[in-house]
Amino acid sequence: MSTPRHSLIRRIASRLDNFSRYAIGIPLRPYQQEVADAIVKSVVNRLGLSFVVIFPRQSGKNEAQAHIEAWLLCLLSAQDIEIVSVSPTYKPQALNAMLRLQRCLDRNPFTCGRWRSQSGFTVRLDKACVHFFSGNSVAHTVGATASALLSVDEAQDIRPSTYDRKFAPMVASTNATRVFWGTPWISSTLLAREKRRAESDQEKDGFRRLWTLTAEDVALVHPPYGEFVSSEVSRYGRTHPYIKTQYFSEEIDSQGSMFNPTRLALIFPSNFSPLNPQDLSRGEPRDLGSDSPSPFLSSEMGRAGVGLVGEVPNHSRGEVPNHSREVGSDSPSPFLSSEMGRDGVGFLLDVAGQDESRMDFGCDEAPLENPARDSASLSIVSIDLSTLPTLHAPTYRIVHRQQWTGCNHLTLFGQLKSLVESWDPQYIVMDATGVGEGLWALLDKTFPTRVIPVKFNKQVKSELGWKFLSIIDTGRFRDCARTATFAEHIVPEGYPRRGTGEPRPCQPHREASPQGDEGLTKGEYSDQVRLQYTACRSEALPSPAKSLRWGVPEGARGPDGQLIHDDFLLADSLVGTLDMLQWVIHTAPMIVPGVDPLERIDWWAPIEHYFL
Repeated sequence: MSTPRHSLIRRIASRLDNFSRYAIGIPLRPYQQEVADAIVKSVVNRLGLSFVVIFPRQSGKNEAQAHIEAWLLCLLSAQDIEIVSVSPTYKPQALNAMLRLQRCLDRNPFTCGRWRSQSGFTVRLDKACVHFFSGNSVAHTVGATASALLSVDEAQDIRPSTYDRKFAPMVASTNATRVFWGTPWISSTLLAREKRRAESDQEKDGFRRLWTLTAEDVALVHPPYGEFVSSEVSRYGRTHPYIKTQYFSEEIDSQGSMFNPTRLALIFPSNFSPLNPQDLSRGEPRDLGSDSPSPFLSSEMGRAGVGLVGEVPNHSRGEVPNHSREVGSDSPSPFLSSEMGRDGVGFLLDVAGQDESRMDFGCDEAPLENPARDSASLSIVSIDLSTLPTLHAPTYRIVHRQQWTGCNHLTLFGQLKSLVESWDPQYIVMDATGVGEGLWALLDKTFPTRVIPVKFNKQVKSELGWKFLSIIDTGRFRDCARTATFAEHIVPEGYPRRGTGEPRPCQPHREASPQGDEGLTKGEYSDQVRLQYTACRSEALPSPAKSLRWGVPEGARGPDGQLIHDDFLLADSLVGTLDMLQWVIHTAPMIVPGVDPLERIDWWAPIEHYFL
């Protein structure tokens, strides 16, 4: 005979929404519930459908998976059914998925104490079970069957060939339901392939198989999520691949130009107005206004100014814990005036090898055996801390560049030492890989605590690339010292030619006049730095690490037929290391008056009666 209690139990156990709310105690959000209902309907009715679920990061994707698995175990516990859950890695992803399911079963009065773990990768409830496997290509999965459901988590990180060979055959005997969960990455991933297939099948029969949600959809249900994503967008920029894929469910191109026109416009000023030398000599900031085309000084820089080389400015720099320094009136930094109250300077150095003809000290005038070799490149960056209150990070402006080709490293060290003493940079971030280790040791011994070495490998370069893009996309990197490189036959007399080993001065970019600038016609003017950025290519690799392979392709040539290097590009990317430091705005010291604690203690009262 049915009792009200039995009727209530049936109502709770027969519907997933009631099961989540009353049995597990964690109700699913509407967008989770819609997906879960479609999946369990296909499983229970043995429809054999394939679904693709694309949720933004941390929006409840894994929680929905655990609720679906727990409900199916409870509902079908008397049947010999198997569910297979696949994650890119066993530790920690598959283990986390298993723990999440176990937590749901423990919270549920219908399953608490009834389930058991087997073999370290299986959760069993009576006859029904869930297997948790790694999607790694070397994982052992032979013999398993997904008779009820095959759930593939983070499908964008599992190789399509691995899925086709190891996991797709698991559903062959029952044509079980398949679900692919994840966030987009590139078009060649398993998730992207199954998404295109789901879209095609959906158009044919009208049955919904694809759910693609963005951060905006989640924020409508859970406003704190929207607040967090807004802070991430302000930190990385809306066009950063991390933001596009993880929060707005947009695929990115696997290969292509790393710096599209939008990014180039953020880096390079479209119109450059040279500063007036008279303004520079006074060390006073110009009132640029909103329509000023000069990128050197913007309204964001507030009190920033630029001084002539040779001035003795008076400025204070921003502080970094344990490395902060106060620069007095005798600071020799040449491009920072007394008005730059919150600016500092950093050196970004990409090191190249020495030419064989100049291995011996004092042979700097010898002809280069390989004139087309890479160059040691230095980018001097102004660190503007005035954006810390709004962007929570500094803004960086390249104010000077210098380059040496085939130069002996002892000679290079001497010139760098002179530059450091003149500019007094707060940090020197340099490439210390291979040939750069010796130069790093010399600089680190001469300027202790200032030098930050970066040893390049695939992972480090990938992380620097992503960080560099986030700085650019948030408008915090500008090239205000454009480098002009000219063909050999049009280099003006007295200008150091490429391959001489002499430093090549980098002047602020000016469009050549019709009559020519320093003997150059407008059509002959070439911007070497912009050419390196334009030629740079990137490739997002389909792996859990979300690696980025980037650089100027080997053998790339410019309009003049000369090889395009990536020396300045690599030097500029080192700004990502600067951005990882903890920057704070320097303020005037505050002295707290001392207080004598004995004045607050009525120590006389307890012993007063002994003396009276």
